[in-house]
Amino acid sequence: LTRNQVSAIALAPAGAYPASCLPFYVTDYQALAGAFAAKEIPLSDSLSMPSEGMPERVQDAAKVRAETVLAMPGLMHGEKEASIDEIIAARIAAELDNESFASAGAVSPLANVAYRLAKATHAPDMIIATMS
Repeated sequence: LTRNQVSAIALAPAGAYPASCLPFYVTDYQALAGAFAAKEIPLSDSLSMPSEGMPERVQDAAKVRAETVLAMPGLMHGEKEASIDEIIAARIAAELDNESFASAGAVSPLANVAYRLAKATHAPDMIIATMS
């Protein structure tokens, strides 16, 4: 929403759940995946706050400081061979460094994936501009 479309603001604790509301809680990707997988349940029901309240794990994750996170993720070897998409994304990511400026549009997620891979593995200071 752009600001000219906002006419009022209301306090709604946990109102963004399962999306994020930093610094209070992060996106609950597990809840989102479950909601979209359950096709027979209306999204309004499956995306609502759990009866137990806000999951502690998403609140705790919001408190993690960036400097305490290891930028280089551990390697994982799967049994399946890499797909052509994964190979292309990895190859593009290898070309990027901290001086790179990436641009990603809405047509293909490939540039975005390569950017995120490079940022997570070896180019933490690079930036991306999204055009959509």
